Amino acid sequence: MKIIYLKPLSGYATPLRSDTLWGMLCWGIRYLWGEKELTSFLEDSKAGKPPFVITSTFPYKQYGKAWIPFFPNPLPFPNEQDDKKQEALVNAQLRKKYKKEFAYVNFDDFSEILNGKLTAKQLRQRLREIHDEEERLKQEAKRTNKPKEERIILPQEVEQTAPRLEDFSMTHNTIHRLRGGTLDLPVDGGAPGETSGQLFHTPEHYWTDKYADPNQNTNTGIFFLADGPDVSKLEAVLRLFLHWGFGADRTSGKGFFDVAIQDFELPQPAGSNAMVSLSLFRPRPEDLTALDSHAADDARFQYRIEMREGYVSANSFYLPKEPHRYFAEGSVFPLLTLREERHLGELVHQFDKPHPVYDNGFGFMVPLKWPV
Repeated sequence: MKIIYLKPLSGYATPLRSDTLWGMLCWGIRYLWGEKELTSFLEDSKAGKPPFVITSTFPYKQYGKAWIPFFPNPLPFPNEQDDKKQEALVNAQLRKKYKKEFAYVNFDDFSEILNGKLTAKQLRQRLREIHDEEERLKQEAKRTNKPKEERIILPQEVEQTAPRLEDFSMTHNTIHRLRGGTLDLPVDGGAPGETSGQLFHTPEHYWTDKYADPNQNTNTGIFFLADGPDVSKLEAVLRLFLHWGFGADRTSGKGFFDVAIQDFELPQPAGSNAMVSLSLFRPRPEDLTALDSHAADDARFQYRIEMREGYVSANSFYLPKEPHRYFAEGSVFPLLTLREERHLGELVHQFDKPHPVYDNGFGFMVPLKWPV
């Protein structure tokens, strides 16, 4: 298994989920080795034996000399009822913070979760201790009529706090292709101008670490995992993307990364009884049948469903793809027998003209020990 770190040289416009990233890698195979090699790759994938499977991209941050990857947290907030009004209020506040602060957990915590040693109640307790300390400092400031002291941040908390995704809207001027200047606005009461409005906006994504020094270079980025018999082929493809860039707006400098590839191992918990997907997952009918054999109230069903759709560029126009439902990253299911020890799911066929189009529905599955 490989972990691929993408250190940003700019913001990026396209979220690199597993289906989008897989499509880009397919084009890289096509440009490097030709259509025959890509066709062979797709045929193996359609037969359920993909040369490699990938996760979606998740954040990492550099703390000291260590690169700390963060993974989607599969543990939901614990359902606890409290009759006391004040405790119920605190519980509601912690629930909101839990979704924000523990959307991702670092590799050490993720390993503990996979082995069944770290529970949602323990994560909630971390938030409760921070909440209680903040309240203590607030009450102390009121009692002494002095400015509120800052809470002491321990190194452990810095390591456990995931980066946050920031969305920034970039404003651009529309440029006339012939004159080179900005377009004219329509004149009131006169002939319409060349366009209505000169400005347009494009989204840009990047990750931030609230504990980072703002005067230093960014310490955050994204990574993904890849596994399979032919995963070494990714190195050449990613070298191409160093020059090519990922996603939209590459001609304006977006989507460029430095790439670092390292060997990586995930824990293999003894007595695992569930599995968590680190990618978008589109199950085969037989996968659904196997999952349906479990009770509907099985606590190991902790999932979120998303609709994925988009367009394919062909001959200067766009063809809409048929929307399909996927299980989102971090979804948990009862353990099934994995193909090639790692994946479930299938390729999703869209259409064949002007060329065959497929979406990646392979779920990158990781076994875990779910508390019963």
